[in-house]
Amino acid sequence: MFGNYNCKESYDNKYQSRPGPPYPANECHEGTIKLGNNGLMYVAVATKGKGGKLSNRWKKLPSNNKSKPKIKTHLSNSNTHKKTCKKSTDTKYQSRPGPPYPANDCALGKRKKGNDGIMYTVVEVSGKRGTMHRWVKTSSAKKSITKSTNSKTCPPGKVLSPKGRCVKDRSGSTKMLVAKKTCPPGKVLSPKGRCVKDRSGSNKMVVAKKTCPPGKVLSPKGRCVKDRSGSNKMVVAKKTCPPGKVLSPKGRCVKDRSGSTKMLVAKKRTSIMGNSCEHRSEKKYQTRPSPPYSANECPEGITIMGNDGEMYQAVSYDTKRGIINRWVKCGKANTSC
Repeated sequence: MFGNYNCKESYDNKYQSRPGPPYPANECHEGTIKLGNNGLMYVAVATKGKGGKLSNRWKKLPSNNKSKPKIKTHLSNSNTHKKTCKKSTDTKYQSRPGPPYPANDCALGKRKKGNDGIMYTVVEVSGKRGTMHRWVKTSSAKKSITKSTNSKTCPPGKVLSPKGRCVKDRSGSTKMLVAKKTCPPGKVLSPKGRCVKDRSGSNKMVVAKKTCPPGKVLSPKGRCVKDRSGSNKMVVAKKTCPPGKVLSPKGRCVKDRSGSTKMLVAKKRTSIMGNSCEHRSEKKYQTRPSPPYSANECPEGITIMGNDGEMYQAVSYDTKRGIINRWVKCGKANTSC
């Protein structure tokens, strides 16, 4: 069974204005039957939400004659309830909003003042658990409150708002006065009702007729800038450079690196390799799998055992840095061992 037993009436506007009972459903035990604000009976039913969480909701009881609850506000001749309507001093009756009298001990139609100062009437309710008496707020008290609210009058110049407050009367000729606002010469009325400078008409034409001094032209933004068109570009293109330098795309004189210069650099790099093939003791050569010898210092085609016990051959390669030697394991490409 879902829910708890702290099922008390709530006086928040949310619960008092809805058709269902003025009781939070999650605070009532599943299966609890309560009288709704519309005069019908509701039962608390447990339902599952999107995340599978259980929660109680008020469900209207069927309207057939067998299960339809009956509410009686007149006196009946039934002797099922006692008529000894005495005030109780228990905390349960003293702390609740209703009268501190057990409803089942009072006769139908009995009126008493509740702990909240509102008048209550005893009604009989019949449901699945049998017939019982309950305290219900007297409707005449609510009607008197609504009448006093609707009859509120406001002073001259103010009207009654939907919430029952007196606010300024903004209807009528007020908006027309704002629309008829006049502006001084040289200013116009903006859409927001303010006077701003008149930028229409002949002002744009004056800006377009701006003249610039000799050697300058008018830019798209209306400014006078240097005239870079015409023969100026030709002068830059005819720039001459001294011997050994050429004109770069940016118009600067740089060193002439074309021709046989690259070939000379390549010949210098090939001369780095020598025939002094000596054992090296540096960590770089001792920890690698290939032989502990510099491949560039050994002649091409020489075969030496590597640190891993395999045979390696010095093979030359043509790279961007020039011709260099590398150790290649025997049996691989470009090897003859």
